[in-house]
Amino acid sequence: MGKTELEKAWSEACVANLMSVSDPETGEVYGGFAITEGSLQIFSLDPEEDYEVNPNTITNWRMVFSSGEDVLGYADYQTTLQALEPYVLACENGSILVQKLNKTDLEQLFRLVGGQTSI
Repeated sequence: MGKTELEKAWSEACVANLMSVSDPETGEVYGGFAITEGSLQIFSLDPEEDYEVNPNTITNWRMVFSSGEDVLGYADYQTTLQALEPYVLACENGSILVQKLNKTDLEQLFRLVGGQTSI
């Protein structure tokens, strides 16, 4: 991918938004980011540093896998970032740019990282 194409991809990509979700069984609050099919996405390499959160409140970071209207489940954030390496187009300023994933890519990634279906 050329420099101009890469700059365009960075400008068109969606920045993953932080969601705060609590586990109904344990009461644990975690920070979550949705990884979805069909769009360029930007993820922080260190969300605890990049987002102003109370470390006493959010103690766990997760990636929520979403395909269309369906939520496949979740997995550990850092484990997912490592598994995303083959899909990373670029890394700048503590963020990664992830290529568009199709449904098959997303499902394979979910299985690879040991995704869980219950929240």
